[in-house]
Amino acid sequence: MPFEFEDLQNLYDEEVKRNPKAYNNLSAFLEKAKELYVQEKQKEGFKGDMDQSWRSWSGQNFEKLMIHILSKLIDEAGLPLELIQGSILEKEQNDTVLCQVKRNIVVDFGIHRCYMPDADIIVYDPSDASVKAIISCKISLRERIAQTGYWKLRLRSCPVTRHIKMFFLTPDRDNTFTNNKINKSKAIVLHELDVAYILHENFVEQHNLRRLERITDDLQ
Repeated sequence: MPFEFEDLQNLYDEEVKRNPKAYNNLSAFLEKAKELYVQEKQKEGFKGDMDQSWRSWSGQNFEKLMIHILSKLIDEAGLPLELIQGSILEKEQNDTVLCQVKRNIVVDFGIHRCYMPDADIIVYDPSDASVKAIISCKISLRERIAQTGYWKLRLRSCPVTRHIKMFFLTPDRDNTFTNNKINKSKAIVLHELDVAYILHENFVEQHNLRRLERITDDLQ
């Protein structure tokens, strides 16, 4: 049977039984998941580039895994908030609350229409459809972080969306945040985004770089 998202979710839940804060070592967890993914693909007779296949699959399912993790943290903190993937919200046309959520984050480009920011996960209050934060999820910092910085600037330029926080979330596979070196991508995170949550066990909090358990305080 193919390795599905449900398998990834179940594997994570088993990891949580051993370590309630397994999200702080997510890079190592993903390596374990990759081993199972490769085993299943080999059983299927897959002959392509296995690493490329895994990068594509894990990238597509990373947002879902983070919604699973974040939903539990939010529930445990008793926050009246909900999460939705940006790709799902963008297509929504029938749900009244979600349609209002979408309207609350669009960026106006004048004669060139309004567009939703690139948003992996949106955090909103279902009681009034207000948007609290947009979360960008990237396994690697090299994945289009400049776009996230751009949308933060666009949101900040409008009084209606100025309050919306832009969060960044990564397992830091490339160890960008476990050293003191600065590059262009890291500078964008430090200077343009509100908070970056680093899901890495060797990470030390500094500036706007924090561990994931702090996100509920930040949302409050």
